[in-house]
Amino acid sequence: MPYLMQRYCHDEQVLRHLLDGDLLVREGDEPYRHPLRLAIQAALDAREQKQEQKKANTTRPGKVLHGRQPYLYPGLYIGTGNRCGHRPQRPVNERIANPLVDFDDLPQAIQRIRNVFLNSGTHGHEYKGTVSPVYDNPRLYPLFTNSGKANLDGTPRCDRSELRLIEVRTLAAMVEMANFASTGDDIHIGTPRDDGSFSHRSMLEIALSASTPDGDCLVEPENPHLPPNLWTFRPTQRYRRATKALKNKGHLTVVQRYEERDGHKYALTAVKSISATSLISLGVVSERQLREFRDNRRRELAKRRNVWRATRPDFVAKRQAEREARATVRSQLRPSNLAGRCRPGYTPLEKTPEQQLAASLWQRYRGYQHLLMASLCREQEQHGHPPYWVRERVRQQLQPFETWKEQQLEQHEHPEAAH
Repeated sequence: MPYLMQRYCHDEQVLRHLLDGDLLVREGDEPYRHPLRLAIQAALDAREQKQEQKKANTTRPGKVLHGRQPYLYPGLYIGTGNRCGHRPQRPVNERIANPLVDFDDLPQAIQRIRNVFLNSGTHGHEYKGTVSPVYDNPRLYPLFTNSGKANLDGTPRCDRSELRLIEVRTLAAMVEMANFASTGDDIHIGTPRDDGSFSHRSMLEIALSASTPDGDCLVEPENPHLPPNLWTFRPTQRYRRATKALKNKGHLTVVQRYEERDGHKYALTAVKSISATSLISLGVVSERQLREFRDNRRRELAKRRNVWRATRPDFVAKRQAEREARATVRSQLRPSNLAGRCRPGYTPLEKTPEQQLAASLWQRYRGYQHLLMASLCREQEQHGHPPYWVRERVRQQLQPFETWKEQQLEQHEHPEAAH
């Protein structure tokens, strides 16, 4: 019997069976007070007391800490998941800020771009799902919902729902702040001014627009005793992970910059831009439609700037003199001093051979994605396919990074097999 107690003491069912059995319960009409019976009863009582204490600690808010903050979401299974209160079937998709532009005045194709990321029904295009097509149907948009990993069958693996939720809200905020009049393949995030300058949007402004009424993308103010207009916020780690994932997927480009004054370096708002190829891959606007819309925006911006310059000749002459002075100084510098990373005293971080290989593979994988998108857009424009044709072909032909990397390594080891 001691061996049975030692072997099955962790099984509550076995303990109750021994407790209720004829061997330890009865001797005549009264329960038999065997020492082993008392030990079993004490073990069961201690187990029940521990479970009740655990339930009390997990159901009362404020008893469990999530980092340094009280955990406000009750539940018995508190040790699973990321404990952020996210519910995949009922996500929080409200917005704290109104759109910065009136999307009802934009073409229908550009409105569909915003509604694919976040459709809250505020512009007459109410989506029947929970948040957006990208959130509810991640397999249709592998460029946005895959971080490079593959399933066992080789198909792209979808990201977790809480990451997709903050990504689509961040992308919707960036589309609202995007300047479609910018030149090049990328679309800058900011507002162009009539005087020729450009106001770049900071990460804090994007986080403010992407947050819910609870401000889940912002850290609480450091000093809440100050007036609300003096509160200082910072983006949360969850928002930073979302922006990092967007950069790794190739949708967002961030270039940091600074200026030197009085011998000190002061940070400036980073230059952020969205890839136009990523917007075309959504399947709601073709390359021709997006190009025509961007050309229209450039013409409207040029008209406003020409009117502004005609009324301020002194300012235009001063700005031209500043440009000529900067060009003269730049022509006198050595080529090594033109690059920001080649400034005196700068020592770049040395990467290991494994890190260099991984970085080169990711760069080549981005090139593979852009070549695939370019060929699909060219074929779609030549044959007159609808915009969603590009999305379907991307879903069928895109290879995850893991699958593509294995093929590249096999071709590198056996080059005769590639031919």
